[in-house]
Amino acid sequence: MENLIKPTIKFALALCEILVYGNEENRDKMKMMLNKLQHQINKSKTNKNKVRILWYMGEENQTIEKKKEWLINESNCIFYVFAPDTYKIPDNYIANLMIGVNLFDKSLGLMRKEGIVMKKKKKEKEQTHDYQPFEILE
Repeated sequence: MENLIKPTIKFALALCEILVYGNEENRDKMKMMLNKLQHQINKSKTNKNKVRILWYMGEENQTIEKKKEWLINESNCIFYVFAPDTYKIPDNYIANLMIGVNLFDKSLGLMRKEGIVMKKKKKEKEQTHDYQPFEILE
């Protein structure tokens, strides 16, 4: 008996992905939003190859956190954003989103060029010392 491997499609790295989640209850709203987003992407020559949509239709009893976690793990992008959970998208959503992404991406590039590095947050250690509060001198 041979091992069957389910083929997976790997997409090229996108600059930005819009992550959309929903369930059967809001299928129609989600479908309308996805169509509107895709229309905005398709009509933009500059953003057409930079942004894409990743969506997940979950079960009713599945938590939002689980849906978001799945989307983040499956995404293949530099930047991502969760679509509004109201499923309402302005007509200029993609254009405005990509203006912000492009500005941020350019500023990160300039920072790296100048040697500016963002400090990573250190893990908080347990306090081993109790310091006395300052005394107010009159």
